[in-house]
Amino acid sequence: MPKTIKFCQIDSCKREAETHCYHCSQDVCAHHFFDHKQSIKNEMNPLTDQINTLTVKINELKPSSINIEQPFYYLEQWRNEVQALVNDVYTLKRQEIETIVQNHEQEFNGYKMEQMRTLDTIRNAVEEFVNNGDVTFNQLQEIKQKIETIETNLTVAHDQLINVEIKTPNINQNMIVVMSIPIAQSDRKLHQWRSKRTVTTKHLEQR
Repeated sequence: MPKTIKFCQIDSCKREAETHCYHCSQDVCAHHFFDHKQSIKNEMNPLTDQINTLTVKINELKPSSINIEQPFYYLEQWRNEVQALVNDVYTLKRQEIETIVQNHEQEFNGYKMEQMRTLDTIRNAVEEFVNNGDVTFNQLQEIKQKIETIETNLTVAHDQLINVEIKTPNINQNMIVVMSIPIAQSDRKLHQWRSKRTVTTKHLEQR
């Protein structure tokens, strides 16, 4: 039985196909395969600049984005309105908020270190591919996805980070609920930043 000959699927090319290219999902000849390999290599070069830019952005992240004044403001306002009743509760809940702020600063610094380690790993992989002069399409896409994930989640760092919910009478320590949402809630392999803490306060209604 005669062997079926496959031809290169690139437009106007009459050469016999020698391999399947995952870059374009077509059967291609050796000439076009090497063209596509070179195209993949060329896409690696800008990644170093992108990694350096992300390094600067991560280094510039500061825990000052934590809005710690607002919950204390609402506590002071509520305290002034019901001074005689809330002194003990105010002291207890203030300590809880301060503990959350301290814990968040540690989590924040840990998050930055994790992102830097992830970025260093990606940088080393890119440098190795560039030095070797060889990278597959799937490897390139994986690196791009990891970089995009880090870049996308950097903006979440500026969200408000403490939730204070004040309930109306009766006065007791359960009247004010201080809630903290952990910084990292998603896949730790990419060290994604999925934290959101907001400040909301309801004023006491008069009886």
